[in-house]
Amino acid sequence: SKNPDQQKKVKGFGIEITKKELDDLLDDQTTSNNVIAFFTRYLKNYLKIHNPSQKDYIFSFTVNHFDKFKQKASFTYLPTFKNSFRNNPHKLTKSEDSPRLFLIFKYDERWLIAIVDVRAKKCFIVDFLASGLSRTSKDEFYSVVKTFLKQEFNMKPNSVSFYDQAKSNLYTDCGLYVCRYLSNVFVGKQDTMRQSVSEGEKNTFKSVLPWLILKTHLEGATDPLKIPKPENYNSLSNKILPTEIASLTDRSRVQTGGSDTTLHLANQIKTRQTRLL
Repeated sequence: SKNPDQQKKVKGFGIEITKKELDDLLDDQTTSNNVIAFFTRYLKNYLKIHNPSQKDYIFSFTVNHFDKFKQKASFTYLPTFKNSFRNNPHKLTKSEDSPRLFLIFKYDERWLIAIVDVRAKKCFIVDFLASGLSRTSKDEFYSVVKTFLKQEFNMKPNSVSFYDQAKSNLYTDCGLYVCRYLSNVFVGKQDTMRQSVSEGEKNTFKSVLPWLILKTHLEGATDPLKIPKPENYNSLSNKILPTEIASLTDRSRVQTGGSDTTLHLANQIKTRQTRLL
């Protein structure tokens, strides 16, 4: 039977995340669909508030099935995401701006990013798994992206390039790397093609993501204008979480001094200084 504690939930932007999902994140097991949905929705709202003139559009989804011979696929958007351009893709390029699509997607049991320059029709694919460990070729990933763009935007890219910086040796790490990379792009304003995400930067997000999720839950942040701002989570808050929320992560594991230590996340939030940028 299911452990009732593992089914306890917090909510941010209408997305429910269980204690088990937070435990899995901190134990290096996986970054769940809901955690990715939460953070990419957070970034989407961050852009709306802090950089409304920048034409960057975020779409998060999973690939249910891909037929590489027929070049057809089925996709499921993560909670709260949808494609408002499906019936009017021309709206993406009607202005003089150079819009970019950020496609955050799960395929071959890991998270990837495809960044599409709509006007130039160029695609840049970010895969953090070392190529020697991948079960999927670069060509197949590009085919998945092209199929999504064709089905959702009636668009066909003309060229593709791939991220060639430091890579991970674990499938389960890719979600954290993706989140850190996106934060570097949207919050840190780093170059999409030249940045390199270190293992230390990735590990920082094992603390930042649960903290941000719980903080959002506590503040009732469902409105995009009420979300906690990045300048407020450069260091972890001194606020002690209520017992019922702290209990969500009473068995979470965090790295301290090179070893794993079991701590209450509430104590971690009170004492551990973790920088996002």
